[in-house]
Amino acid sequence: YANKEEFVGNLYYAITHSPEPLSEEYSYALSWNAANDRFAAAGCITKEESDEYARAISSDTASIEIGLPPLIEDEERRKKLSTTVKNTRDW
Repeated sequence: YANKEEFVGNLYYAITHSPEPLSEEYSYALSWNAANDRFAAAGCITKEESDEYARAISSDTASIEIGLPPLIEDEERRKKLSTTVKNTRDW
């Protein structure tokens, strides 16, 4: 809205008038059923993607690799800390 008067005028109109009924198409588009349909469609994968995934996980070389940076960059400090932790644990 450009100013307060325009806002108040539009708000007053909205409060004092009933909205037009939604068409059947719009009513469905805003329903939970339509939302669930959209959610299911967003999560679907194609047959080709499914086949590719099945081939990948059935492969002899299938694995998951996660490359994370070390928590302690300095190698000497890391060794000292790991030794200290080992010495404080009852194995």
